[in-house]
Amino acid sequence: MSMDSGCRALMAPHHTRRTTEESLMTRPTLVHLGAMLVMLSSGGSLNAQVVVITSVKNPVSSIKRDLLAQIFLGQAHVFPNGAKAEPLDLPQGSQLREAFYQQFLEKRPAQLKSHWSGQTFSGRKQPPRMLNTSKDILKLVAKHPKYIAYVDQSAVDPTVKVLRIE
Repeated sequence: MSMDSGCRALMAPHHTRRTTEESLMTRPTLVHLGAMLVMLSSGGSLNAQVVVITSVKNPVSSIKRDLLAQIFLGQAHVFPNGAKAEPLDLPQGSQLREAFYQQFLEKRPAQLKSHWSGQTFSGRKQPPRMLNTSKDILKLVAKHPKYIAYVDQSAVDPTVKVLRIE
């Protein structure tokens, strides 16, 4: 590079040069676009509203956040009224599952994996029963008042009720 071309590059007007930081702030990165595409293609929704449900046959209408966490982590097995509670889960990698655990239990997937690895290795506890779809969860929850689960609010039907989280 000659001295002249180097000087011209340095003397170019500021508005024609962009820093990497400015470029990233003015347009979405491929990582952001890729994450949105993965979420949409996996059936997830960018606006998913996760709700906790049980059967309409269950007299419970609310649950404390701490008890909800204990039930889904295998540390408690009853609803606030003393009736048996069994959690139902969606498969690992499900966007709805990740949203539920983050929103209500403040746990990331790696933390859950670590928790259940320790529990199952010691033989003390098993993770919640896993079903493949929200539709499967709705069918089972509707039939049995002992189940507690989560779905997208748009999936709620008259056979289940949304629990208020305290």
